[in-house]
Amino acid sequence: MRFAIKNLHWIDLSILILALVVTLFGIGDYGLYEPHEGHFTMVGEEMRLRGDWITPHLNGAPYLNKPPLLYWSIALTTNIFNTSEFAARLPVGLFGWLGIVVAWKWSRQLWGIDASRLASLMLSVNLGWFIFTHQILIDVVLGTLLLISNYCLWRSLYNPKSYYWLA
Repeated sequence: MRFAIKNLHWIDLSILILALVVTLFGIGDYGLYEPHEGHFTMVGEEMRLRGDWITPHLNGAPYLNKPPLLYWSIALTTNIFNTSEFAARLPVGLFGWLGIVVAWKWSRQLWGIDASRLASLMLSVNLGWFIFTHQILIDVVLGTLLLISNYCLWRSLYNPKSYYWLA
């Protein structure tokens, strides 16, 4: 019985979809926190309105405090979903979910199916991860990108002929 349950891939898909729902649950239900969420949202909004995707601006002045990836993604989602709290927080939530997917994949390769399911569930219900995916801060983006880079480094060390080092 245990062997048959381990081979069901719909469980993994269900866990990842559940993690996406948990990560995005209620991200548009409350206003933007000051000062950071308002700043980051307006930088993305000005980027979209100006059409200048290279130099971020805040209130007309260049705003070069952070890398522009978060601003690009906010500008993209506000362009798709109009300007709202949901559209502004969606990129951070998706980056958080991507981190859960990478943790699932990496733990699956290291320790197997059960560990990957447990790791993805643990990260998706982790209070810190949940709180930071519901705020427009660069921390989750940075954490996810660090997780991806460490995973690619690990893959390239254990499989030198792979092309994961390009990522």
